[in-house]
Amino acid sequence: MFNAANNILFLFTNSRSTHYMPGESSATLMSILKQIRERPPNVKIPYNLNTTYCFDSESFRYLVASSPPNNIQFDPKHKDSYAESWEISMKECQRLFEYIIQLTPHKVMDTLSLNNAKHIIQLLTKPLADITKNIADNVKQCKEHSVEINEFSGTIEELSHKLYIPSVEIITVPLDRPKTVCSDGECCEEEIINGVTDITYTRECHSPCYLNNSSKIGSTELLKCKAFNQNSNNDLAPGESKQSWLRRTFSEQKPSEQCLICGHSYKKHLTLVYETKMHINDVTDQMVHNEVKSVQMAADLKERQLRSLDKRVAELNAESETIVQSMSMFACFLANNALTPINDAFEQYVRHLIDNERKGFTTSDADSRVTIERLEQMIEQYKDEKALIKSKMNEPNVGSPGLITLAEINACVDRLRMLKHKGGEISRMLDKQSRAKVNRECRCRGTSIKYTGTKTAPVLVAALTI
Repeated sequence: MFNAANNILFLFTNSRSTHYMPGESSATLMSILKQIRERPPNVKIPYNLNTTYCFDSESFRYLVASSPPNNIQFDPKHKDSYAESWEISMKECQRLFEYIIQLTPHKVMDTLSLNNAKHIIQLLTKPLADITKNIADNVKQCKEHSVEINEFSGTIEELSHKLYIPSVEIITVPLDRPKTVCSDGECCEEEIINGVTDITYTRECHSPCYLNNSSKIGSTELLKCKAFNQNSNNDLAPGESKQSWLRRTFSEQKPSEQCLICGHSYKKHLTLVYETKMHINDVTDQMVHNEVKSVQMAADLKERQLRSLDKRVAELNAESETIVQSMSMFACFLANNALTPINDAFEQYVRHLIDNERKGFTTSDADSRVTIERLEQMIEQYKDEKALIKSKMNEPNVGSPGLITLAEINACVDRLRMLKHKGGEISRMLDKQSRAKVNRECRCRGTSIKYTGTKTAPVLVAALTI
């Protein structure tokens, strides 16, 4: 899985002053490689004579300066040192190419496919957590309505108005520009609709926010947001240039762990790329409504409705298990394909949703306690699933059959999209986020692109400048 690590080479420039050796930077580099090796997923990147190369370009600069049309005259006594520099750098180049030739090529498409899978998983994490909570709300509504129908003793006319299936839907509104918000109770509004908690983040601490990798609740990346550091060089709007080195040296301040706008800790903040609204709908079968003509028929329809509610609960529970199993697989896949340790964003966000349920006057509310218990049970199931997957991945069988493949990840995403009740919402949320991300990337680069919907999210390739 980490065959690309064997193809990493370290090239040191301007090395004449260190006698064509890595110099002081070697100790820092070895420390970083040690951390990568000793922390999960324990990637070993070779650092030895075969993977290190030292050059100096001063001999090339000498040739350019002394040749026409420049014709700069140098003291002849320096020529030997430039010639020696040229000879050493040339031999290093030859040694570099000879080593590259014998390396096993790494399939670049594997890396692109891997990045695409990571991209999809990152886009799915928050929506799947929201949908898991939404499923818990739907199950609670169905069970409560089932009890209400079972205990109903009114007239046939009154019963006809009870023969529906409650449905809690998530309405997703993508944001043109991300924003950093605070989740503290003082910065949120809570609305209880039919026992279902809906939280609105009312305090925008920084909008728009162009900071990358800060969608996790309480991410340390948020300390680079202008809500915590007014002189941040990371949270830049399109077209906004970085401060000069000199200005940055004198003006840059240590980021505050408390928000400069609301005063709450960065651990209470997150960056939103979409907003959600809750809508409760009663799904009614008009034919069933019209069939209620007699007491016996009412009893039959009442029984049929109870079975329908039980069936919906069972199907929603099955979909919740599928989501938990999928996120467990996603988390293990990301951990096994990352050079540095990653935080569990899914569990972190679900705990944030639990905290939302506990806010304010809902603490003693029975409906909130039911949802909290269900989400806490789901977290335990999620942790158990991860432990099971990790144990299989660590089995010392030939061929490592426990490793999660890209094909399995893609198949898992397809299963989520095909879920009977929540598959449509998952597809819409994923597609909307992908489209919004493409638009934001293009806006930041000053380019335009036509987004075309695909079965999976589009590949976004980032060019890294070392």
